[in-house]
Amino acid sequence: MSFVKIILPVFFILSVKAFSQDVPGYDYTVEKYGNGKLKTEEWVPLDNPNSDSVYRKYYFENGTVEKEGWLINDRETGYWKIHFENGKIRTEGRYDKGEKTGYWISFFIDGKVEQKGNYLNNKKSGFWEFYYLNGQKKAEGGFDNGLKDDYWTNYYENGNKESEGYYFNDKRVEWWKHYDSKGYIIAEGPVANGVKDGYWCHYKDSIIIETGKYYLDCRVGYWKRFSENGELISIINYSE
Repeated sequence: MSFVKIILPVFFILSVKAFSQDVPGYDYTVEKYGNGKLKTEEWVPLDNPNSDSVYRKYYFENGTVEKEGWLINDRETGYWKIHFENGKIRTEGRYDKGEKTGYWISFFIDGKVEQKGNYLNNKKSGFWEFYYLNGQKKAEGGFDNGLKDDYWTNYYENGNKESEGYYFNDKRVEWWKHYDSKGYIIAEGPVANGVKDGYWCHYKDSIIIETGKYYLDCRVGYWKRFSENGELISIINYSE
C-alpha cells in the first residue's frame, strides 16, 4: 500500500461529504438503514481492489456522520473522527493498525475540550490535560503505559488547586498536598502505594490544627490538636 493511496482520499473528503457521490478512481458502495438513510459509505481504490484498504463513513440513523476514516485489513489506520449524534466531534486522532497513536483530543457534546494528550500502543502516554464542562482545567499529569505516572495536579471547577503530588503505576506516592476550594492548604504528608503513610499535618486557613501519623490510611499513635492561634488543645492516642 503506497503512501499516496492512504493520504489522497483525505483531500477529497469535503467533496464526498458535500455530494455523497462516486469519487473518480474509487469503487463506491453504500449501505442504508430501513428508513432509507445512509448507514455506511465505502471507497475502495480501483487500481488495487485487493489491497484490503477502504475509506469508510458510518452514519447514525438520524443521518449524521458517526465516524470516518481508513481501514486496512478491517483495522483503523490513519486519521479518524468520531462524532456525537448532534454532528459535533466527539474525539479525533490517528490509528496505527487499529491502535490509537499520537495526539488525540476529545470533546464534550457542546464542543468544549474534555481531554487531550498522546497515545502509544493504544494507551495514554506522556502529558495529558482534562477539563470540566465549564472549560476550567480538571487535572493534568503524566501517563506511562496507560497508568498515571509522574507529577499530577487536580483542580476545583473554580480553577483553584484541589491536590497535587506524584503517581507511580496509577497509585499516589511520595508527598501530597490538598487544598480547599478557596486555595488554602488543608492537608499534606507522605503517601505510599496509594494510601497515607507517615506524618501528616492538617490545616485550617493555612494554620496547623492537627498533626500525627498515618499507617495504611489509618491514624496511629499520638495526634496533637491545636487552636487557631497555635495553642495545644489535646493529645489523642489512636493506638489504644
